[in-house]
Amino acid sequence: MEPACEDRLVHSGRAHRVGSNEAPLFERDGMLTVLALARDGACSCFEPASRGRASQCRIQGALGHDALPSACRHFPRVAVTDDTGTYVTLSHFCPTAASMLFCSVPLAIVVAPPSFHSVHEYEGLDARGALPPLLRPGMLMEVESHHAWELHIVRVLADETHTPESALWQLGEDARIVSAWAPGEGTILDRIEGLRHQAENHGPPEGAHYAGSFALSPHGRPEGGHEAEFNIAGRRVSRSAPLHPGLDLDTAGLDELVRACVPAGLGAAAQPAALGEIDAALVQPGWPALSRPIKRYLAAKAFASWIPWHGRGLRWTVTALAAARAVLLVEAARQCGLAGRVLDRPLLVEAIRQSDLLLVHKVSPKKLADTVDR
Repeated sequence: MEPACEDRLVHSGRAHRVGSNEAPLFERDGMLTVLALARDGACSCFEPASRGRASQCRIQGALGHDALPSACRHFPRVAVTDDTGTYVTLSHFCPTAASMLFCSVPLAIVVAPPSFHSVHEYEGLDARGALPPLLRPGMLMEVESHHAWELHIVRVLADETHTPESALWQLGEDARIVSAWAPGEGTILDRIEGLRHQAENHGPPEGAHYAGSFALSPHGRPEGGHEAEFNIAGRRVSRSAPLHPGLDLDTAGLDELVRACVPAGLGAAAQPAALGEIDAALVQPGWPALSRPIKRYLAAKAFASWIPWHGRGLRWTVTALAAARAVLLVEAARQCGLAGRVLDRPLLVEAIRQSDLLLVHKVSPKKLADTVDR
């Protein structure tokens, strides 16, 4: 919380209308001040709906929107600003944002939607004047090519013929093709645009999927002959090693990798017990019918992402999407296990919310990038 915001709350004369009886208004750690949490984990300034009255923020109700801390004013927006403009996605920890993934509006990147006009300055990753993202280690892209790649990811995930898994497989193949570009072979933009024409004539092999940081063949064997073992974040892992029955090894490993990138003190829930059994019995039966919102969620993770600015190339950005899918699978299993029923829309909404609580609000993008790079 900004010092000016704290001073306004303390000296407004109306702080008693903002605080909660369950918790103090602030928590302090040295020079850092944040709004406190109530016993149920909600913000102490959040007032639940009751007696026909909608839920509300006590700060906003008592002092107005401008009195909110910057993080609250921007939530659920997540922004990246580079030399070409500002790009905004959403944190789907917001229940409304999570529910929007189920709408029937075609998936597309839009310019300045009316609902965003009230925000005059976006805070987020400021990449102005910075080197553009990498195509591959040692080779930069132009910023325009980076945005063309983002658009390509969204197009693939919007394709109704793709499952989430086949879309990730396709993107893994596309990343391999584009990242192999060399000077004298046209432009990176031309190569990305060529992928669209290729997709019209060729689809992914049946059963293919993208997993971890390597592509699998249609028969599930890692390309390059590494059938017995592979690496996850520098750990040598046997494909036959028991992990979670019913879950492929790389999915559980990617989820563990993500959770290991949460800074100390923020807390990252461990994978639920009997994860494999829950996945097989309760998640997988409901997963195919929810393919569209799952792909929309992955598209939201790809657009206006901080990851490309920290990672080492296009193939790593697809690995990051595979990691988001892994986290969502684990959170879906957690919700299904708690509810004792097959994955459905309400359970997926909560799984998406908890996934973004981890991916957007807890994980360090820089640490995640460094871990995958190693």
